[in-house]
Amino acid sequence: MPLVDAASAIADEVSDGWNIDRKADCARAEVLVRRALDIEPNDAMGHPVLAYVFRVQNRLEDALNAYETAINLNRNNARALQGMGQTLNLLGRPQEAIPLIERSLRLDPRPPSLASRLYLYGLAYMLLGHVDEAINIYRRARTENPNTWFLHFALAGALGLKGDLEEARSELAEGIRQKPEFNTLKKLVDASPAFKNPKVWALREKTINVGLHNAGLPDE
Repeated sequence: MPLVDAASAIADEVSDGWNIDRKADCARAEVLVRRALDIEPNDAMGHPVLAYVFRVQNRLEDALNAYETAINLNRNNARALQGMGQTLNLLGRPQEAIPLIERSLRLDPRPPSLASRLYLYGLAYMLLGHVDEAINIYRRARTENPNTWFLHFALAGALGLKGDLEEARSELAEGIRQKPEFNTLKKLVDASPAFKNPKVWALREKTINVGLHNAGLPDE
């Protein structure tokens, strides 16, 4: 449905840090997808997009409920499973995210956004402190799409935590080359407010943030 596609495109821009006015763009995306769901309340693709909009607004419980609705409508909705997994990551529940993301990959092993889906998979392992697993997944994701800027920051954090500092610095430099405005930890996290939620932040402080510091990313 065109309204759903338009809402998803706006949410993508917000999520990737390309928007100018995050609040206004999220509100516009929500209006569009709600209009679509007024027309077709059981649209299995509309509910994951509504959940996605909630997620980029940091309305994580609302997002979780919307993803659950989508999965109840279609238990094989790979996009909804992926999104629910990421929402659980952001709620500080990565152990619950892993089986959902794995299932999404089994259902749809070659989605257009495979690099992003693998990033979410690696993130769950990273938040749990399973660094080697995270590195392997991030490297696979980087192979899929080396121009996905946040993969380089993610891999820099994982390598930095492991102590592979030369490669970590190289990945950090590439991430900053692709996204020069994210040259401090504060700027990087400010682009994704959900990472400031207390439970996920506590996990980041023991893992990702330590690794990025080790790689050379300053706090401010």
